[in-house]
Amino acid sequence: MQQITLLIIGIAGFVFQSLCRLRSLSNDAFVANMKFNWIEDYVKKDIYGILAAAMSPFIWLYLFGEITAKYPALEGFTKTSFFIMGAMGSWALQLMLGGAKKAIRKVVDEKTNIADGKTEQP
Repeated sequence: MQQITLLIIGIAGFVFQSLCRLRSLSNDAFVANMKFNWIEDYVKKDIYGILAAAMSPFIWLYLFGEITAKYPALEGFTKTSFFIMGAMGSWALQLMLGGAKKAIRKVVDEKTNIADGKTEQP
């Protein structure tokens, strides 16, 4: 039962970070004057990062016993460590594997180059 609770806490960390990323992408799209659809512009472009990130709490559950055997003081922060691993694992994996932010930044760069006169308007 404790393992299920820990996985739920880890998944909550993953969801928390994913919602923060979604908000950041939405804000970036707004600044770029782009239409933003969370399924098309986030889920479909970042699917590999999202799937990999969703696995981080499960991986931490698998490794946790081995790590606490070496560092027993970590047992006092079990729930906190699962939330942090869910959130930070999600952040790192989505950063490495995600494509949504890159797509928005590409549009911003193109618009900036047009505004600066570096390229002509299409």
